[in-house]
Amino acid sequence: MNVTYHTTSVPSSSMTNWASADALLATMAQLPPQHPQRGQLRRQVIHQCLPEARREAARFRSTGESFDDLAQVAVLGLILAVDRCDRAAAVRSNTSPRRP
Repeated sequence: MNVTYHTTSVPSSSMTNWASADALLATMAQLPPQHPQRGQLRRQVIHQCLPEARREAARFRSTGESFDDLAQVAVLGLILAVDRCDRAAAVRSNTSPRRP
């Protein structure tokens, strides 16, 4: 089963990672800012989404930039997105799946 992200077809295993990360972010949002479990949840979300960040970076290989540079920027973007995630705002990122 494939799910369409805007114009990109994504394997259902990636959807599982995103759904799981979304659940972890929801749990993290319910915890107070200084709760000791927040750091662990943050690391889990980042670790789960790393393959997708690298996959996105690979889409830009033909731009002339090295894959290492592209992957570094993608991972940094992932970390910033997790740190800035505001579940209360209920705004989905550009990588959220669209329902047909």
